Formats: sequence, structure tokens, C-alpha cells
Amino acid sequence: MVDTQHGGDVLVELGAAIRQAREAIGMTASKLAKHMAVTGAAVSNWERGLRAPSRLDLYRIEALLSVTPPGRLVHRLYPDAPERAVMLTEDAIQEDTRLTGPQKAAMLAVLQVILRGQ
Repeated sequence: MVDTQHGGDVLVELGAAIRQAREAIGMTASKLAKHMAVTGAAVSNWERGLRAPSRLDLYRIEALLSVTPPGRLVHRLYPDAPERAVMLTEDAIQEDTRLTGPQKAAMLAVLQVILRGQ
């Protein structure tokens, strides 16, 4: 079933961008599904443009796949989501139990550099 809230072309483009970002870091679709706590079918539907991830899921996908600048994928579906992307990215970094304190600090520092455009 195709998501009717968002345009089909936008979903197909978003799905291709998710797949490209995932493959760029060598992550499998099943591994992305595991990290996102969703089924492999959900990831498949996103990548084929059949379903739209939620806004929160998109922020999490961006963080997991190291998509820069933050919000790039989110703004494809939710153009009204400005700096909230930064806030949720920071929250996702802080809450990630797989990261140590120094890793979190480093990631937040990199995020700030990206935001300043340096």
C-alpha cells in the first residue's frame, strides 16, 4: 500500500536517498531495521518509496547513517521541520547507549562544526 499523505515521487526519491546513505556506510537493510527496532519489511517499504518513515524515524535514520547536514532527509518530506532536526540529532546522540561519553562529546562537536559551516 502506498502512503497517500506524501507524494509518490517524493517518497521514491527519499527511499533512494536512504538506500544510498545506508549502502555508503556498508550497512545492510536488516541491520538498519535492527537499529531502528522495525521490521525488514518496513525498511524495504521506505527504500522502495511505498511508505514514509515518521519524522522521528527519519531523524534517527539520519543519525544512524551519518547523513549530513542534519535534517537533509527530513526536509524532503517535512519541509516545515527546521532546526528541530538539530535538536533531535543532539538528543539521539545523547541517548545512544552504544556511545561512550567521549564519543558523544566528539559527535556533538562535529555537529556544531557542520552547523557553523566550517
